[in-house]
Amino acid sequence: MRFHPSTHLCLGECPDQTSQDRGKKRKHSCRKKLNQPCVMRSMPMSSGVELWGKTVGLYLKFPHIDVNVFDIKLQEFFLLLRLDYTRQMAEEFLRFYHCKNTGFRTKVFHLGYSNATIDELGQHFKLSPTTLKRMFVEEFGLSPQKWMMQQKCRYIYNDILQQELTLQDIVKRYGFSSISYLCQFCRKNFGYTPQQIRKSNRLPAYEQH
Repeated sequence: MRFHPSTHLCLGECPDQTSQDRGKKRKHSCRKKLNQPCVMRSMPMSSGVELWGKTVGLYLKFPHIDVNVFDIKLQEFFLLLRLDYTRQMAEEFLRFYHCKNTGFRTKVFHLGYSNATIDELGQHFKLSPTTLKRMFVEEFGLSPQKWMMQQKCRYIYNDILQQELTLQDIVKRYGFSSISYLCQFCRKNFGYTPQQIRKSNRLPAYEQH
């Protein structure tokens, strides 16, 4: 199973990494070099998680489902892990997915979509550009620029699916100079024009898993 970093994982509060945890990480990194597993990556499937997977599969069959539904389902998944498994098993399984820098993901997600520059983001988080870039890569596997572009794509795609918004509304919201430039952006990043996306009601590729 794959999922993107989420604040639902730790309910908005990442556990502190003690010096003992950091020592374990060093041992894990050594074991990884020997091609040995360093974290629990699989568990027996509970009846609750199995049912959850079936409902997600059903949602994927309906093209008109709002993408926010899958964020809710992700929250439900993490709750099921805590209900269906022992605390030790759930924590061991989720250990790999927690923030490497305590609370950083929550702060980033609360920021939402932003056109800010790296320097402006650094000022917002009170971090140097170098430290900010390192933390983004550690948490999201992406540079701040690529992560912000990914978020911009997500927000724009979701807004295009909202029929009550006109394309001109979206142009103004995201600072495009014209609908023509919005169309170019969509062709480049999604492979479709806004009209084609709206007509098909298809989910973006990164939301289809």
